[in-house]
Amino acid sequence: MRTRTRSVAPSVGFTLIEVVCALAILIFLFAGIYGIANGALTLSRASNEGRTQELRLNNFDGMLRSAFEDLPPSTQFELASGEQGIQLTLISEVGRSPFTWNQQAAMADRVVLRIEADSAAKGQQRFVVEHWGTSAAGRVESIGELQLLSGLKGARWRLFDAQENRWEESWAMQKGRPLYAELSFEGRASADRQRLVFWIPSYMNQRATGGARNPAAP
Repeated sequence: MRTRTRSVAPSVGFTLIEVVCALAILIFLFAGIYGIANGALTLSRASNEGRTQELRLNNFDGMLRSAFEDLPPSTQFELASGEQGIQLTLISEVGRSPFTWNQQAAMADRVVLRIEADSAAKGQQRFVVEHWGTSAAGRVESIGELQLLSGLKGARWRLFDAQENRWEESWAMQKGRPLYAELSFEGRASADRQRLVFWIPSYMNQRATGGARNPAAP
């Protein structure tokens, strides 16, 4: 009597080792894809922040340049360092205040361009514009302030004395009107030092300007 043997079909599934290897390959692939995508996103974010910072700096430069060139002839200057930081004070006629952002600020008789410690970032500085006015009682009071730049390092103001032909880090009102104002600083996003020079028209002595618009740093 013959007995028939049934042939067993070979297994078509995957072994545990094959499954583990496949999963490991997939994990490595996904990790690589995530790393590339994350790197591209970080680079794009840094590029956008750089462009935003550059645009903000260009607008800041343009605003200051326009304000300095349009100062009334009677504007007085004072540059000094105090407890609040380095302060460049501009005193002009009431109702002709520069750097205004509302009607109340326009009625100020003095503007303080101040470089002070940034309370939000230790070891850094910020640039603040503050308007002051004289009350009915004769007291000089702050009208309001506006922060224009933050995250600065090593910022300073200097004024150029045309008669002495040199930059000054302090300035008394009796010295009259400087020829240039200089703001220099290092930004948070760049280690390069920025140097902004603003021309201040001299209505009393036009020959002193000599047509120069950007004096070299000493």
